[in-house]
Amino acid sequence: MAKEIVRKEPDKKYRGQPCSVTCVGTAYDHIHTWPFTIIKPEGMRYDGYLRLRDMNQFAREYLPIAKRIDFKKNERPRLKEFLQTNETRCCICVLGHFLYADAQTYWSFFDNDDDKVITVWYLRVPSAGNMKNGSGTQ
Repeated sequence: MAKEIVRKEPDKKYRGQPCSVTCVGTAYDHIHTWPFTIIKPEGMRYDGYLRLRDMNQFAREYLPIAKRIDFKKNERPRLKEFLQTNETRCCICVLGHFLYADAQTYWSFFDNDDDKVITVWYLRVPSAGNMKNGSGTQ
């Protein structure tokens, strides 16, 4: 039986922020006991666009990245298909948009179910003492 994939809206403090900030901030807020301070990532253009290389640097600066996977153009799964088999917290780049996801939920202000996954940054789960609820899960 396929698991149900759920989209949730990020915290209201991210409304109006670029998706890169929303993605990293939401992941950070779910991992750490202290809140994320909203900042503008280096390399961000005036229109909010951030290149993959700049997002990679921004994510690695604030999140415990375990590994990065880039999908080849003809091998990109749809977000909903990717999340069906994903069991790890991650930041994801779908066409033109960044979002945070865990085993069955993704946080985005938009419905991205059918968008193709370009890049995934898998997160290392910090020690239980640094987790929000102390158990290593949310």
